Amino acid sequence: MTKQEARKYTAVMIAISLSGLVVIFAPLGIFPLMGIIASYALLLLFLQAVV
Repeated sequence: MTKQEARKYTAVMIAISLSGLVVIFAPLGIFPLMGIIASYALLLLFLQAVV
């Protein structure tokens, strides 16, 4: 596995766990904040994985 592939797998794993967090916190009314944070984090992760 190359470094590039490893980064992509890491980004995917973090993305999955972040979406899990959003699902967990959604019923608690923290959804808007979590959604914004998760969106920024996912965007940064995917940019890092692609570049």
